[in-house]
Amino acid sequence: MLVSQNTIPAVTSTAGILAAQSGVDAELVNFPGEWVITAIATAGTPSAVKAAGIAGVRHICTGISVKLGAAATAQPAIQVNLLDGATILASWVLAAPVNSGDQVSLSGLNIPGSAATSMTLQFASACAAAVIAAVNLIGYDAQ
Repeated sequence: MLVSQNTIPAVTSTAGILAAQSGVDAELVNFPGEWVITAIATAGTPSAVKAAGIAGVRHICTGISVKLGAAATAQPAIQVNLLDGATILASWVLAAPVNSGDQVSLSGLNIPGSAATSMTLQFASACAAAVIAAVNLIGYDAQ
């Protein structure tokens, strides 16, 4: 019996391929074009925004981290949204009593957005005075 061995052609990554944030023809171990967007605000509304990609490119959320830190002023329940353009894909609620904090950290997600549309992780309203809030949106782009 004759067994044939198939060969896979070698593929290389070029600066152009990597800059385009596409996995086509790239030898990568991580997701192609992986990114992290961070926003921090004091008594405000932090918003981590990944701008819309070119036609056909969609953002895929693989993780989020949201933190609140309250000092002299408590933070009542406040909603945090993951948005695809203006559409809410997921929401979380956090609250922090005086001299306390609250957080949500999730990894291993695979939440796709729409093509050529921004993806945003943001508080739905402004935080109370003396409250520090932070959002981190983690993902990659795909075609």
